[in-house]
Amino acid sequence: MEYLGRIDHQVKIRGFRIETGEIENRLLMHEGIKEAVVIDRVDAAGDKYLCAYIVPVSTKVEELKEYLSRLLPEYMVPSCFVPLEKIL
Repeated sequence: MEYLGRIDHQVKIRGFRIETGEIENRLLMHEGIKEAVVIDRVDAAGDKYLCAYIVPVSTKVEELKEYLSRLLPEYMVPSCFVPLEKIL
């Protein structure tokens, strides 16, 4: 038997289990976002953080952080937002 990892999109960051799909769904509810993907990344110190890759229609990162802060706990708000033209 070979363990390949989780089949869901749950990650653990700073002791919290986070379902990245929940964050993606909240981002997609915002009228300024066309597509979104949230993943966990690792910084130079080895600490995990959330990064949101977004295809914006017309919105700013600070506006998104404020929007998500009203809907989600602080530990679920991505610390990094990367705007893209499209997500493949």
